[in-house]
Amino acid sequence: MAKLLGRLLISVVALAATGCATTSELTAPPGGELIRYMTMPPGPICEPCESLELLVASDGAVTIRESHTVRVHQSYQAASERKWITRTRRTRIAPGAYLRFREHLQPYRRNANVSADEQGCMSDSDVVAVDWIGGGPATRLTYDFGCDPRGSEAVALKTAPSLLGLTWLKNPLGPP
Repeated sequence: MAKLLGRLLISVVALAATGCATTSELTAPPGGELIRYMTMPPGPICEPCESLELLVASDGAVTIRESHTVRVHQSYQAASERKWITRTRRTRIAPGAYLRFREHLQPYRRNANVSADEQGCMSDSDVVAVDWIGGGPATRLTYDFGCDPRGSEAVALKTAPSLLGLTWLKNPLGPP
């Protein structure tokens, strides 16, 4: 239970740090789809903590929020604190890049929300959340990489951002 509460706290902190909207606040372009891909740091003792949020629309619009922590020292006697720094960028991708990204993630889109604890385990490893808005029911998949880090679903989720063709994009989960 303590592990679950700790995981929930980290997810809330990561969401607050990235300044991201809740799924109900996200909207797809008219007649289109929006996929939100979001990494969350692995527990309260990450150093440095990093997160990535991608809002990828079927019309090619992409919003990227990259967040990381920096240590803030108040004095030599005080313990250091962490402060989240977030950078937001907007860009466009080719229609083919969106289709590759969508098709790559499509097998993992369920008809209902699936959370990390439904995988049968929770860990203090990285987590990815994928939200689908439009093109069917709004759903969320939350995947804990500590449960099966080498499984096909883990590999697909880790490599998905590389399909967007944004070669300069840094994925906190590491290279594909």
